[in-house]
Amino acid sequence: MLQGALLAGQFELAILYDTGIFPGIRCTELYATRPHAIVLGDHPLAQQVSISLADLAEEPMIALDVDPSMGYFTGLLRAAGIEPRIRHVTGQFEMVRSLVGRGLGYSLLIQKPEVDYSYEGEPVAAKPLSDPIAALPVVLAQAADVQLTRRAQAVVSYCREVLSRTHRLGVVLDGDE
Repeated sequence: MLQGALLAGQFELAILYDTGIFPGIRCTELYATRPHAIVLGDHPLAQQVSISLADLAEEPMIALDVDPSMGYFTGLLRAAGIEPRIRHVTGQFEMVRSLVGRGLGYSLLIQKPEVDYSYEGEPVAAKPLSDPIAALPVVLAQAADVQLTRRAQAVVSYCREVLSRTHRLGVVLDGDE
């Protein structure tokens, strides 16, 4: 949707995960992030420092169906030889966390809020994955054949400055560990 709008000239820039990028889109990496597992706060896996994909093989999955999440995470699991046991699918990030908080399964996510509980107040635990999964870059994307306006160039400069400074200060962004 966002990439199509870029190519159609509906807007100049979009911030995307660097997966499934369409031909004709040029990307500038802003930062990289890693996926993590989210489990119920009192689940036995919540006590571990990290979780492997194999640890999740027999658990029911709550899948976030927002492009590119579903394909990315089911692809990670299948590449590890695990067929995801998807119990619930939702297009809402906080609904994923609420379903996990109710003990209905685990999920894999990129974004990680600062709080360890769902909107309903149920405890959830975000744990890094121990599998050797490459970092997923977050990119500033534009149509490759479009010259950016000065306003869009200023946004690019601002994003680079702020995210570079944030990483130098050691602030955790979007699931980075």
